[in-house]
Amino acid sequence: MLRLVCCAVALSVLVHGRAAEALDQDTPVEFQLSSIDQRQITKRLDEGDALTGKAQLKLRYYRDTAWLLEHEVDVAATTPKLELAKLEKTVKLDRTKQVECHVLLPTTKGKWLAVVAVNRPSQQLGSKPPAFKLACRLMGAALAKQDSVDFKWPDVGSPTEVNFGYSINIDAALASAVAKAKDDVKRSDGKLAVTVELFDSATKQPIGQRTVTLDAKKPTGLDTYALITNADTGTGEIKVSEGTPVLYRLTIPTHKGGSVLADGEATPWRLGSNQPRSSLTIDAKFRFEKDPKKAPKLGVWTETKAPAKATAKATPAKAPAKPKK
Repeated sequence: MLRLVCCAVALSVLVHGRAAEALDQDTPVEFQLSSIDQRQITKRLDEGDALTGKAQLKLRYYRDTAWLLEHEVDVAATTPKLELAKLEKTVKLDRTKQVECHVLLPTTKGKWLAVVAVNRPSQQLGSKPPAFKLACRLMGAALAKQDSVDFKWPDVGSPTEVNFGYSINIDAALASAVAKAKDDVKRSDGKLAVTVELFDSATKQPIGQRTVTLDAKKPTGLDTYALITNADTGTGEIKVSEGTPVLYRLTIPTHKGGSVLADGEATPWRLGSNQPRSSLTIDAKFRFEKDPKKAPKLGVWTETKAPAKATAKATPAKAPAKPKK
């Protein structure tokens, strides 16, 4: 199985729904802020302002209000870098949920230099039995001035531009189906072009589209492609609504007029305080439509029937739970 992640921070599918009380497990949490040049700090603050006191480290579930961890650590100011003392704590976490990592540095004028990132506990490679850890490793260069200690995410439903994160799965069964039809996907200089379309979930009207270039490492067999690219092309920004599901379709044309395609539903969310756009994670599993008459038309959403094989079913991304009021 091959995977692609591009165009945004490496993002995971958001999973929620079961009661946290039943899933809370002791999970090591590591807070670490990479060093930042003090000249950069001066540029971020008002004239005459400076950092003071201890840094605040906080943890909560994504868009929740209750803190799971609040701690203070020393800030070591050395020339020309600023270092944050590393913190390691064990916290009871529902490992299926996204978690916000907050680092806040107070200033003498009552402001804050802060950075927030969304993450989830991940399994430690090679651990037996499986062990999980939440790594809050934040970039000092992402610190930005806040007037308040509280960071506010965009309201659900508010307009937002999007970055894309793709998780694209092409398995051997799909490659076999294309070969059996004596067909093949179209290539240009050994590369594939995947058309990514977004549609409004309610009206089925097109929102926008992009083209993603997939770099083929071998000349034959869809399952041999290394799907790594940053080549997103399109006209203008694609605007959606924060926290509102959209429909997506990914299409690769074949020589005989068919298509290798995937479709589903995904939800855009802002996942970092330093991100100017929300992120849309597309978790796509392709299927083969060999009949040109059944191939979807560009810009027109077509409801698809459930495929006969489980390997051909698109897996939509799940949205996080709604924030508590």
